[in-house]
Amino acid sequence: MMKALQSLVATVLIVLTSAISVNAQEQSQCGPVTNGWVINYAFECFNDSVFMTVDSSKLDQFGWYYTDDGLDDEIGDAFNIHGMAFRETDDEIWLVISTDLSLLAGSYDPDALGGRVGYGDIFINLSGLDFLGASNSSALYALHFDPFNDSPLGDTLGLYSAVNAVAKGGANRGFDRRVDYELAVANRGGTVDYGDFPPSMTYFPYDLPNSAFALIDTGTYLGPVSFVSTAELAAAGYDTSRFGGVYTVALRFDKSLIIDRCGVVGGDGTSCLDCAGVPCGDAVVDECGVCGGDGTSCGGCVETDYTAVVETLTTRIKEQRRFYRRLLRKYGKGNCKPKKANKSYRSMVSSLETIPLQVTTCSENPFCTDQNINSETVNILSGSSDTLYTQSRCIIKNWSKRALKSGSCNGPGCKKRVKSRRRLKKKLLTRALEIHETVMELVNQVPLVESQCEE
Repeated sequence: MMKALQSLVATVLIVLTSAISVNAQEQSQCGPVTNGWVINYAFECFNDSVFMTVDSSKLDQFGWYYTDDGLDDEIGDAFNIHGMAFRETDDEIWLVISTDLSLLAGSYDPDALGGRVGYGDIFINLSGLDFLGASNSSALYALHFDPFNDSPLGDTLGLYSAVNAVAKGGANRGFDRRVDYELAVANRGGTVDYGDFPPSMTYFPYDLPNSAFALIDTGTYLGPVSFVSTAELAAAGYDTSRFGGVYTVALRFDKSLIIDRCGVVGGDGTSCLDCAGVPCGDAVVDECGVCGGDGTSCGGCVETDYTAVVETLTTRIKEQRRFYRRLLRKYGKGNCKPKKANKSYRSMVSSLETIPLQVTTCSENPFCTDQNINSETVNILSGSSDTLYTQSRCIIKNWSKRALKSGSCNGPGCKKRVKSRRRLKKKLLTRALEIHETVMELVNQVPLVESQCEE
């Protein structure tokens, strides 16, 4: 224990107040669960203190929130608090205090209780009451981490619930009331500074007798508190140059001892699980009873992959264009329209890119309705293929007319050439039709309906 304390400093008194009502605390929330917490720490003599309100919108890139404390509001040079840092992880709360007092040695004073002035305990208030009201109703949690302070808990360090707080500042050559501390600071020409809180704050008692609470009087043990090493702080991105105190104290404790990851005080961390068991996840059970499903696994829903159809259609369209261009190069355009054919091909290529490759259709699902898709695309593909086919026929027929237009033809050689050209014409027309029909068969496989299902 003593060896661990040598690496730490300053006392911490943390008071966390909830910015939400008790009923709101019973509801799950996702993300940081400590936003709005009020954290306060002080020496047990109450010769300096600082208050922090955690603001999750002002965390640095490593999740740290920092609060500075004034450097001329302490009574006694050793009792100077430079500031405090706070960090919430998924599982823990981290606290760092920068001060000028050694946690191990404290401040020797023969007139103080036990001859030593040490550090207060950490109070956590989730009741919605002010500090005094929470203490009187045993609604406080508290961390006891200094085995040598004047709390009756002694060396039983850890987190406590149902805590009642006590003030022993006067017995430690300090102050039993906040008002007396503020007067002492003013008398020596200093300026009271409570960090994020103004001197006029009403949360912590001002002039009631014995109200400078810094210690646990009674409570129920919940679990341990741990000290954080310098190496662990560095790995967590803590800014070691922020405050400039002589000593640094770093503490952490299990967040679930007080509040679970869903933001429920005393919860078991299950109230924000999605159906897949992921905390704060977005998976839900669909109407088919499937976790994370899209509602298509029941009611006759089928998902069809049209990748092969689109790829084959693309190949056949290119084949139709190549056939047309070979005819054009070999036989000429005649009175045909190659610009029209080229425009049709470009329209077909553009339309292919709009066809979805995965399409879901549901025949009997009451949560799904059919939506028309691809109608315009199919019309473009059909019309453009017709144009390429028509222009191919035009070239073939124009060539045939020119080739066969020779008046009377006598002699065996002439008749043989005529017969051969007629056979070629028939063959070319048949091939043009075959390619066109193949393209149209594939176009007719393009889906025209897709089911849209309610989430």
